[in-house]
Amino acid sequence: MKKKTLILITALILTMLLCPGQEPDHLSDYKIPNNSIYLEIFGSSLLYSFNYERNIFETEWVGMLVRVGAGYADISFSQPERDYVFPVTFSLLFRGYKRLYLEVGSGLTFKRDGKAETSIRSL
Repeated sequence: MKKKTLILITALILTMLLCPGQEPDHLSDYKIPNNSIYLEIFGSSLLYSFNYERNIFETEWVGMLVRVGAGYADISFSQPERDYVFPVTFSLLFRGYKRLYLEVGSGLTFKRDGKAETSIRSL
C-alpha cells in the first residue's frame, strides 16, 4: 500500500513539473485582450451573470476596462420573484512585474424586479 502511494505521489510531482500552468518569462509583453465574454458566478449579480468586457485603451503601465452584463438573482425566498440584474463596472489595470496586474475599479448593479404573478382560482 505504501509503495503504491509513493508511486502515485511521484507520478503527480513529475506531471506538475512537466506540464507547467504558467507561460515562460520571455512572454512578459502580454497584452490585455480587447474584448472578453465570460460567465461570472456569485459575483456582482449575486447568482450569475453573462458579461462583456472591453479594453478601452492600454499603455505601457495602465489599461482601462469597461464591463457590462446581464444576469439573474433570486434574492427573495418567500415569494417567487425574478430579479434581473445589470452590472456595470469601470476598472483600471496597473501593470506590475511581468504579467502581474493590480486592478482598481468601481461599479453599479442595476436591479429590475420581475415579480411572478400567481393566481388562485376557486372552483
